Amino acid sequence: MKNKKLLLAIGMGISAFVIFFIYFKVKEDTLLSKAAVNRVIVSAKYIAPGAFITADMLKEVEFPEMYVQPGAVRKKENAAGYLAAAPISENEQIMANKLTKVADKLSEIVPIGLRAVSIAVDDAAGIDGMLKPGDYVDVVGAFEDAGSRGIFSATVIQYCQLIAFNGDFSGNRKKESGLPFGPLGCSNATLLVEPSDAEVLAFAENKGKLRLSLRNPGDAKYSQLKTTNFSNLLKNTVKENPKTQEGPSLEIIRGIDGERVRLK
Repeated sequence: MKNKKLLLAIGMGISAFVIFFIYFKVKEDTLLSKAAVNRVIVSAKYIAPGAFITADMLKEVEFPEMYVQPGAVRKKENAAGYLAAAPISENEQIMANKLTKVADKLSEIVPIGLRAVSIAVDDAAGIDGMLKPGDYVDVVGAFEDAGSRGIFSATVIQYCQLIAFNGDFSGNRKKESGLPFGPLGCSNATLLVEPSDAEVLAFAENKGKLRLSLRNPGDAKYSQLKTTNFSNLLKNTVKENPKTQEGPSLEIIRGIDGERVRLK
């Protein structure tokens, strides 16, 4: 009888040990799986709502699985080429529910507080047809002043985003003509600007000819720029040769060799 009780107690102890071992093993595996490092795509900079997302706006980082948000994008190609349906902060994990491929109306991708303004550009001003929605540009104008300044150029606006080109604001539409430019080589570039800049663009387009200067999207630096006219253009391009000034000197003759030494 005692042997039976002893065997029963041993059996129950072994069963309890096995149960606890399995329980803690499952817990350990769960914690290890959550601590496993996985690659996630985050934003390299702030992405405004409606912005066309390009690969340079994204970066790949490693996160413990337990901190990866549900629906987080794991590959750049699953985010690049999409539109931001909501604002995305710098270093924020890119969520699939914040991305969209198509906007039905241009107004849907214009962030609150900003304005979409279209200007006419020619072939050269369109960077030879290579401008795409999502690019960042400066607007440079050439103007003619009836006063003493004559013809001059100036940078009108710096670091504004191109959100549409020839009516293409999704990055997916195909032109009916199949050509990058409209009639007579002219195109319409739609820029995202502040309300005050919208007034500047309207005035500048009425008074002169505008060009777009393409810049790296990560270069948000605003530079102090000066206007350029024919006079200061020549000053910047023509450089005078420095003149050497002859000072007093002393000629020293050693045998048949001579040497001239300049005196200070």
